[in-house]
Amino acid sequence: MEQTKENLINSLVIDLAETSNLSISELKSKIETKLYNWNCTEITNTELSVCDGSVTRELLKYFRIGKLGSNKTIDTIEQYERAALQLCDMVNKELNMITSDDVKYFLVIYKQTHQVSDSTMESKRLYLSSVFTYLFKNKKIPDNPMDRVDPISFTNKVKTPLSEEEIEQIIMSCDRDKRSIAIIYFLLSTGVRVSELCGVKLKDIDFSRKRVLVLGKRSKERFVYMDGKTRVRIMDYIENEREDIKFESGKMIYNLDTPLFASKDKLHHPLK
Repeated sequence: MEQTKENLINSLVIDLAETSNLSISELKSKIETKLYNWNCTEITNTELSVCDGSVTRELLKYFRIGKLGSNKTIDTIEQYERAALQLCDMVNKELNMITSDDVKYFLVIYKQTHQVSDSTMESKRLYLSSVFTYLFKNKKIPDNPMDRVDPISFTNKVKTPLSEEEIEQIIMSCDRDKRSIAIIYFLLSTGVRVSELCGVKLKDIDFSRKRVLVLGKRSKERFVYMDGKTRVRIMDYIENEREDIKFESGKMIYNLDTPLFASKDKLHHPLK
């Protein structure tokens, strides 16, 4: 493996030497530094080497367009696409060449490598099933490999809520960061998903009724409610850290697309 890495480094040095102002020794030193924590394996199987990812990109583009038309959110679609790309990268095949054995191998190795739970891997399986089933149904691939991949069984454990002591420890770890504290109170009080929190705009909040209009899965709107502590923390954050929100005669002045929780840059972009 070390010899493979050395060969790669030498190859890169030769290719870059003509266009770089650095000496060969300087180039080699910089590349070695960049690749210090990387392992390299040379692919000698020419059957696998023909994969360049172009077919996979086109298939996922087709999948994305179709799912956007069925009101799936971008975040959800990207999770499906990410699982498909991880599978293709691991077995070094185009999406239309994937077999059931490839999927089974991926599910086993991914779990071992990333040390994730069976429930997480079942989610991966479902993401892949959505991609392959859609492509097969629309005759974009000759076979659906997921037909021969069994569901992954797991125990659905009851989640234990945080204790008052644990909540206090989390808040103390924020080191008086008003935005982080407000986010924690908001999540605990409303129970919204993280993606939903990122999408909340200031205009969606009714401070007098302590309720928030949230856009959830499948673009469904619903109201969630916050307690008095959360309202106080949000106002403390807005008044002290949000230069994009002004106050005139006790009223907040802001643009309609102003996010509730924003990045800390000067433009106050929405959180992602």
